[in-house]
This record gives sequence, structure tokens and C-alpha cells, in this order.
Amino acid sequence: MQVPRLWVQGENIPDDHIGDIFQLPPGLTLPILRSALITGTKGAGKSTLFRYLKRVHNGVALHISLSTEFGSLTKQTGTGPLAPSSQYSPTSEALIGGKAVSLLALSLVHRLSSKGLSPDLEFLRPCVPPQLESLLSNIDDSSLSSVRKELATAPLDVFRGILETRPLPALISGLAEDCERRFGPLLLLLDRADQVLIPSLTPVFELLDQSAQYVALVAMRPTHVGFPMAGVECAAVAGDHYDVVHIGTHPWSEAWRTFVESCVSAQMEVTGQRPLFSEVPPERRTLIANFARDSLRTALQLYARFFPTPAFATNRLLDALDDLRENHLTAAQTTLQAYHPDFRRMLRALRNEAAGEKTRVEGPLIVSIRERSPDTLFEVPTLLDPLIGAALRSGAFCMPQGHRWSPSLRVREVEIPPLLVWEKADGLPRFESSKPVRITIKENVVLQRPGGPRKPPSIFVAYRVKSTESQKFRAELAAAMHSHPFLSQLKIHIVDGRVAAGGYWADEIRKRIRQARLVVGDVNGVKPDVVFELGFAYGLGKPIVPAVPEGTAPSELPSWLTAIQLGHYGTSKGIRELVSDVVSHLAEPQAPRVPRPPQPNPAVIVWLGQYGWNHHTIEQFEAAVRSQGLRPEILSPRPTDEGLIRRAASATLLVAALDGTETDAFMHFVSGAVVAVPKAGYGTLPRRILVVVEPSQDPSDLVADSLRRCHATARVLQPSEVRTEVNSFLQHYQEWSKRPQQSPRRRK
Repeated sequence: MQVPRLWVQGENIPDDHIGDIFQLPPGLTLPILRSALITGTKGAGKSTLFRYLKRVHNGVALHISLSTEFGSLTKQTGTGPLAPSSQYSPTSEALIGGKAVSLLALSLVHRLSSKGLSPDLEFLRPCVPPQLESLLSNIDDSSLSSVRKELATAPLDVFRGILETRPLPALISGLAEDCERRFGPLLLLLDRADQVLIPSLTPVFELLDQSAQYVALVAMRPTHVGFPMAGVECAAVAGDHYDVVHIGTHPWSEAWRTFVESCVSAQMEVTGQRPLFSEVPPERRTLIANFARDSLRTALQLYARFFPTPAFATNRLLDALDDLRENHLTAAQTTLQAYHPDFRRMLRALRNEAAGEKTRVEGPLIVSIRERSPDTLFEVPTLLDPLIGAALRSGAFCMPQGHRWSPSLRVREVEIPPLLVWEKADGLPRFESSKPVRITIKENVVLQRPGGPRKPPSIFVAYRVKSTESQKFRAELAAAMHSHPFLSQLKIHIVDGRVAAGGYWADEIRKRIRQARLVVGDVNGVKPDVVFELGFAYGLGKPIVPAVPEGTAPSELPSWLTAIQLGHYGTSKGIRELVSDVVSHLAEPQAPRVPRPPQPNPAVIVWLGQYGWNHHTIEQFEAAVRSQGLRPEILSPRPTDEGLIRRAASATLLVAALDGTETDAFMHFVSGAVVAVPKAGYGTLPRRILVVVEPSQDPSDLVADSLRRCHATARVLQPSEVRTEVNSFLQHYQEWSKRPQQSPRRRK
């Protein structure tokens, strides 16, 4: 039996076959003479369209994958593609947008320079940070490659101020004019815009803004997009400044079904398999087109898996449908689990409600979602928009027939793809009528989670109790949180280190941090207790939000602390942004992931801090450790990245030397991380912190009270006492290492 050989992915079609295989979708007219946003569900044929336009364009056409060009932004921020815009502060929006300007500008310039088009440096320089302008002295392939590499690795802070001046349209307009004179019109094909960070789309959509010098087309799937447009004076508006072309607007029409069949037939014609397609009965072609709906890729997958033979044709198609449905459901569940715990269960409930007393749904299933009435005039963020957007992007939802998606649209009516509504027990439907089946559900039904109502979350605020400025910060932050509509709706609890008289305050503080969803800390002055509490939260894997007064220079803080994104206080704007950061962590499943804290390693023994006064003690420490067959690590307390923090925080025996300098803050942070997980080796070997204080210093002045009172883990020592405590730990370690070790799965 011969099986059809089809290119399911448009990217895989050979270049010399694109012209023969491409079929014009219904409703689309070529050439496209105005900049436009090209939208369509997953597999609708957007990339194939772009490849065809590049091939037939009479001029210069550049096809660019934005997910590739902006890949460094995703890695740098730790944020997933199109995470909701509410998680970005205005500052981070501007920095991400600024770097996107630079990355896209250099990519376009690099590609055009290979065709002999050189940019005017007067227009290129504003697109690049001042620190890298010197690399633009010679515009050639080598220098542009070097600049692009530098841009990809450059920190976000250097791109401050670039987005606000909107330099990209002017640069591309100048290049386009030169291109028009020498080669013909310039066509920009910017693909996969749904796979990048929202702020990076700002310069992309600026290129759509009614340019007469070139045509820009941007392809993306329907999704949730709330454009921040930070610092942009005039945002491009869909339908006004640029066109919106939705591929597959009428997927139940005869014109679309004919289009699907022509696409499959064209591929079989090119590969010499045209007779195979003629063997497919017309009713099977219609059925496959209806199951695929507006996804040409799904239709090609079904044809590739099913070939009609006289025997078992129905069973073969049922198996192919069931297999493809399971793949789609698995992909949807993986994408949507951050917003809904069980998409399969929700889908089953929708199907049952739509079917009623019948055994199956006999038409397109349209679901209208009724929002709850707001209790406030303010817009309160919920997971509804992100959930619908993620479902549209993954193909779990579709736009209903006749509906066009645009970036500003808040979708509240969707269609469930026929393949997901169908079950194998339904057999092969006839699809005799495309009359939709409509149901309405409430927002809380879509967003409901198992387990009943959740306990109100708490936020721990670490601040300097004896500082009036820090007390004011704590009060203003709490007031702003309680007045925020979303946080007040959650009945958020603000807690800190103040404990009622008679309570064991050190244990209570650690308990409160364990129960908190995140920790905000005033790190101005880098006080030991505040830094210890942040380190404790870090060790627990909780988000930490350090804050400093507005205007604090990075040079005033330790380098290891500035690696964490800082918030600011002292102004109403700074407090608002801090609250926005808190909201993003609580409301958005796609908020930047907190790096997992290091796992304690029984064999890692670390000394932090080498000074003249402890040189002899370190030698004794090393000798004692090596005598037991272990390798001690003597680390510098001046790290430039998180690597040293993670290594020190994984130690089972940590010796921290304090001398009253700024490096003590690093010691306290790491100590907090160790205290948070007090045992190593599957929780059977107690960890130990030995705090060694310079003999001329008073320990009560250097050691945080919170650390001093961790009696089960920490000891404060003089140098002369270190050797005895190290030997005591090593004895416990040797006894522990001789016991039979069990993994957590095997322990009872």
C-alpha cells in the first residue's frame, strides 16, 4: 500500500516547489500593497504564504523569523513568549523594546548590506546603544556580525532611551528608498510574532505604520496581546494604520474546503502522486476538510496518516483521527495547565452540555463566556484573557466563523475545534449541517480550580525596623497593596518581622516567610537581618523583590545583589511599580520563573572569606577536611554572578568569615539560603553554618540576630574555636556516610 508523501510543515517545502504548491487562500488578494498583520490559527499557512511572497516579489523581500531574532530576550528575561503584559513594569517594557529595536535594525541592515545596500550611519546610530557605536565605523559583513553578537549578549540596561526616539522606521525608510531606486520595492516579511515577548513587538508594529517606502507584513496566531507601547507617542492601530488579514475566516464554506483540497492535490501533483488523491472519495475529502477546519496542517496530517483502501478504510481514518486528537489534546493541556488545571475535563464538560440528550455534538461548538460584573471601576487582572489567548495560540480554541482577530480584541466567544469535540465512539460524522451549537458559561466556570477556595496569600516585607525611612516604605507599600483592586480582592495579608511580646520571634519570622508567596525587602544599606531574610526566601525557592530608594546608583550596592531586578520606593511611581511586580507574581502563571535553589550536597564544604586574620585558621580547616578524604572549597565573597551564590548555598558545612565590610551581606544571604533547608542527603544529614568573626570585632555588631538564633544550624565562633567544630561536623559526616542511604521514594 502506497502512503502519500506530504510536506506537513510549510517550512519544509523545497524552495523550487513553493511556486507550484502554494494556493491562494479564499479572501486574499495578491499582491498585498499595504502593510498588514497576517493572522490565522496554527497551521493555517502563514509561513507558506510568506515563502511564496518572497519568491514572486519583484524587488527585495526579506523573510525574518522574529522568534529567532529576539531569542536572546527570552533567555535574558526568563519570560515565556507573549507572557501577559501586566507583568512588565514601564521600565522593563522600554528596555526590552529598546533591545528589540537594536536586534531588528541590525538584522535588517545585515541582510540588506549583503545585497549592496548600506545604511546612513546617521539613522543607524540611534538604533544602537552608545557603548557599541564604535563597532559601526565600517559597515561590512564582518563588523555587522560582530555587532549583532554584542547586542545579543548585552545587558538590558544599556538599551535605555532607544525605544522612545522611534529610530527604526526612519532607518528602514531610508534603506527602502535606496532599494526602490536600485532593485525595486522592499517587502519585509516578519514571521512568528506570536512567539516573542510583548514589549518586543512595539518596534515591529511601528514598521506597520503607513509607510510609503516599503510594505511590512507581520504574521502571528490569534492570542492575548495587550500592547504596552511604552514611550511610543503614536501606536499603530489595526485597521487604521495597517490592514488585518485573517486566513481562514470562513472555514465552513465551500470555498475553504475547495482550497484545502487544492493544497493537498498540489503537493501530490508535485511529487507525482496525483492518482492517489483521485482515489479519495469526495465524502472523505469533505470530512477531512471539516475536521481540519481552518488548519491546513491538520488536513495534511490526516491525509499523510490515512490512505483510502477498499478494506478497513473507515477504521484507518478513525485511528488517524483519534491519534491526531490525542496529540492536539496533549499539546493543549501542556500549554494551558498554567491557567487551568485540567483542560480535558473542561472540554468534556462543554461537550456534554452541548450534546444534551444526544450522544455527540452535531455542529460547530460555539462557547460564549460571560464575564463577572466588576466590583470596582479599576480593571482587575484575571486569568481569563491569558487563558483564552493561550488557547487560541495553541489551537485549543478558534475564532468563530466570520470573526476576525486583531491585537486589541478581547475575545469572549470562541469555537472549539471539531477534532477536539469529537470522540472515537462518535464514529464518522456526516457534517450535513454547519449550523452551530451555542452554549454560554460563566467566567468562574472556565477558571475554577479543584480543592475549594484558597487561603488568602501573604506577602512578607523585610525592612529596617529602626529606620524611619524604611518604616515609611513598609507602610506605603502595604497601603498601596491594600488599595489595589486585584490584591484587595485576594484579601492579601502583609506580614513582617514584628512579633507580639512573649513570642519566639526568630522561629515566627521563618514561619511567616515559609508561608508567604513572595518576599519584598528594603536592601538600602544592605542590613544583615534584611539580607538574611531574603536569602532564607531564596533558599525556599520563593520570589524575592529587593527594593532601594529612588535614585540609588547600582555602584552603591554589592554586585551580586544588582544581578536581581531591583524595585524602587520613595515616589508614588516606584511604589506602583513594586505593587505591579507583586501582582504579576500572584496573577500571572507566565511570570518569570524563579531559579530553583541549589540542592544541598553532603560532600560540599565551603569556606567563605579569606583575610589576613584568618589565614592560619583556614589552613587548619583545609587540613582537617582533607584528612577525611573530602575537598574543601575556599571561595571569594566578591561574586559577579549567581554561580558562586549557588555553589556556597549548596554546602552542607559552610564557614562564613565576617569582618564588618560590605562582603558580610553576601555571607548573610548565603547563610539564609542554607538555614532554609537545614538537612542534606535526603534530609538525613544536618547542615552546619560556622560564623567566624574577626577577633577585634564584637559579634553582636556583625551577626544578624536572625542568624544568631538559628541554634540548630548556626554557631558564632572565634577563630580558635573553628577547628573543634569542624572536627565535630566531620565526625557526624563519617557516621552518616556509613549508614545505608535510601532515596525519598524508598523511605517510609
